[in-house]
Amino acid sequence: TFLIIGLMNIGVYFLFEDMAYDSEYTQFNSDVDEMIQALSKMQEKDDPATILRTYIPPNGGIRILNSKEELQLVVQSIEEITNYQPNFEDGERYSIGMLNGSPVLTISKPVIWSNGEVVEVQTMKQLLEVGNNLDFLRLILLGVTVGGMLLMALSSVTLGKIITNPISKLINTMSHSRISGK
Repeated sequence: TFLIIGLMNIGVYFLFEDMAYDSEYTQFNSDVDEMIQALSKMQEKDDPATILRTYIPPNGGIRILNSKEELQLVVQSIEEITNYQPNFEDGERYSIGMLNGSPVLTISKPVIWSNGEVVEVQTMKQLLEVGNNLDFLRLILLGVTVGGMLLMALSSVTLGKIITNPISKLINTMSHSRISGK
């Protein structure tokens, strides 16, 4: 029984985690696409840092990497994001990593810079709410599992007593009857 409840809760947790990251990715990806459109319209005289600051996510940052993957420009809303290095799988344009115990969603997309060079724009967002929600869900599922197991143990003991009490009385009566001869 514990195994079934445990597996069910693990399934619920991973399903919720996947849905939470997917919805954050969808929303964040549309924001990044909007920023990419603004950057592709940028001209030589425009200040790229100013344009990037209008699109910087809360609890996040934006990096511009040139074709040699050298850092060209960084804007961030939190200092810790500067040292964060996303780990992209082959062929993937996004990654989810951890920074200070909170998940970080990073989306990387190419854009043609004002000088004609193709650069990579990495946009990072720390998913504090998702991390907090997953922690809370973990506590709820643990509480439900422990509560369910206690209720099952209590009901098993009670049911066992209900079933064994009449049998015990019958055995005692039969033993008493045999001894007394009646």
